[in-house]
Amino acid sequence: MKPGKNAATPAPKGSGVVVTHASVQISGPLPPPEAFRGYEDVVPGAADRILKMAEGEQVHRHQVETRQLRYTVSLAALGQVFALTIGLSGIVSGAVLALRGQNLNGLAFLVTSLATLVGVYIHGQRKASRAPKPNT
Repeated sequence: MKPGKNAATPAPKGSGVVVTHASVQISGPLPPPEAFRGYEDVVPGAADRILKMAEGEQVHRHQVETRQLRYTVSLAALGQVFALTIGLSGIVSGAVLALRGQNLNGLAFLVTSLATLVGVYIHGQRKASRAPKPNT
């Protein structure tokens, strides 16, 4: 519970009345204990229902985060498989062309495929080294 600003505003002169404004800001899934007791007093069983709701929300949030992590890992793995397939196709095509007597075309295919794979690898390594490290 984080208390807000308290401000005293004087009333017009001579009335002797002071108006005070107080506010409370709550952050988090659960109300403060005083409000919790108040809910329970008004509706018996409300505190248990509020706790179950907060626990259910936490379970849901964890499931969503786990699904997102699995999706990200799967997407990265799929990208690597496709990159390997494309790279090997280029290398094999270059080798086949070279074996069939088209040495220059075969060499061009081979070098281009290898250079692309190496370039993508180096770019990924640089990007990973610049990424902020998570605090553990």
